[in-house]
Amino acid sequence: MRKVDTKKIYDIQQAVYSLVAEEGLINLSMSKISKRANVSPATIYIYYADKKELLSQIYISVKDLLDDGLDQALQEANNLPDKFKIGLLHFSKCFQQYPKQMTFMWALLNNSQELTEKAKNYEIQRSAWILNLIDEAIEKKMLISDDPLIMQALTYGTLTSYLQNGGHDVEQIVDLIVKKIFNA
Repeated sequence: MRKVDTKKIYDIQQAVYSLVAEEGLINLSMSKISKRANVSPATIYIYYADKKELLSQIYISVKDLLDDGLDQALQEANNLPDKFKIGLLHFSKCFQQYPKQMTFMWALLNNSQELTEKAKNYEIQRSAWILNLIDEAIEKKMLISDDPLIMQALTYGTLTSYLQNGGHDVEQIVDLIVKKIFNA
């Protein structure tokens, strides 16, 4: 069995992040990836069956990277507003620390047909915490709306817009979001 070359896998992943950020998913091809990663196209097929498998495996690894430490932090929170705050602060840290990976995630979230069922199910499983938090807060009538989509838009949508437009006072925006979404 062939030894896994972690440097080549890393280079392939970095090429994918850059190409998706520069050209989008539609223009992404195995040929472009191999050129950018400085590997032969055959090398990519050693590790990934096809483009969908490549995107899905990278997606899962990025999801793990971005969610690292979140479960433990959420368990240490005392109440639902604190859990929302922790989740939003974690998201903003990832946004700032891993911009290429975040761009990659958004591209695939908006083009889920490019993911395998395994990757889609993994996303659902890993994202269940926020939906569960929203559902619990709605059930306890703690939020300003009982529509989960509105609550996602008011929390992560607002924070994403703020960060994409160059906002830097993350603590303040997160505090404002949490104060506004919870009933007084």
